[in-house]
Amino acid sequence: MKYSKKQIEKAGFDLIGSAIEFDKKLLSETMSVLTDWRDSHITALDTCENFLKSKVYSTDSAAFIAKRIKRTESIVKKLKRFNKMSLKNMQDIGGIRIVLANNKKVKKLFDELCKEPNFMNDDGNVKFKNYILEPKADGYRSIHIIGKFLNDDQELKNIEVQLRTALQHCWATSLEIIDLFTNQNLKLNEGTTEWRLFFKYVSNQFEIIESLKGFKRNDQRSMVTEYIEFIKKEENLNSMNEAVYIHNFVTKLIPGSSYTIESLFQEYARSLHSIDEKILKGKSKQGYVLLRLNVFTGRLDTEYYDKSQYSEASKRYSFYETTLAANKSWVVALVSSNAVGGIKEAYPNYFADSKVFWNYIALIRQAAFIGYFTNQARKKVS
Repeated sequence: MKYSKKQIEKAGFDLIGSAIEFDKKLLSETMSVLTDWRDSHITALDTCENFLKSKVYSTDSAAFIAKRIKRTESIVKKLKRFNKMSLKNMQDIGGIRIVLANNKKVKKLFDELCKEPNFMNDDGNVKFKNYILEPKADGYRSIHIIGKFLNDDQELKNIEVQLRTALQHCWATSLEIIDLFTNQNLKLNEGTTEWRLFFKYVSNQFEIIESLKGFKRNDQRSMVTEYIEFIKKEENLNSMNEAVYIHNFVTKLIPGSSYTIESLFQEYARSLHSIDEKILKGKSKQGYVLLRLNVFTGRLDTEYYDKSQYSEASKRYSFYETTLAANKSWVVALVSSNAVGGIKEAYPNYFADSKVFWNYIALIRQAAFIGYFTNQARKKVS
């Protein structure tokens, strides 16, 4: 790493300062420091991934792992959001997401990682946040645990590992899709009240579903029956009301169009799915894809780089981020394609298939319909 800690800290302040908008030299210098700082996490990120693989797949053979370097936009948002946050102390520049089948497997892997020296501080404690036991206000559920791994310069770098279930993951991915196309920033609990309530209530319903015996046994028929029976019960009226809200929200028409919320969301997902198919057509499994997506026109530009060309890809990525910084129509992302399933698996935030999410929304809608009329009948009897 060619920049000092003071230079990195200064770059963090400059990223959120007003001068960078008008000073091209300052912008260029700041992005150069940021690029170097992010790149210093690459080897540590790869080491962490290799360290985790055997533990993950022995816990859940169907699990998948996705790694990423934090995007400039996300870094800036985090610096602005937390007054005491500095760039050099940001712990999730390098991140790995692990998606497992259920909460039992998530807990098993988490307990195992807590015993590993790489995830312990000098005092033997483990730094983590359990958003499954205590979900965020927006409904986000996952476990975050911080590990330390060496880079090429033999420096220990923080790597954040996120553990979540498949259902928690499709919730988060769906929220990302809406944020990507609507610029609401729901991920930071901003945006319209309607959308925030929708995702919060869906998270609540998913938590109920994941607690059902049928879900734990992977018995779809029993799970559907159990969930509907749960929603019908008089003591679960609040959950029924949430399910009704979800039903009404996704079926209402977008003003001035023939789209419902659900059909518009499906359009977004289809667009991302087509990107997934396009960028890897004829490409090898290993490498990086640099994307520039215009979220209003649908225009997609792609550049492919081999695994050995990461440094070149990273510089090009920073160039586009700099030149397109003032244009909110464009989303720039550098994603890895290191799995057979392609980018949809390697970086699911942008290319995940939303079918699972909407299959469960369909179940919630069914339960809402039955629960509502059961409750109305109950009122008439009383």
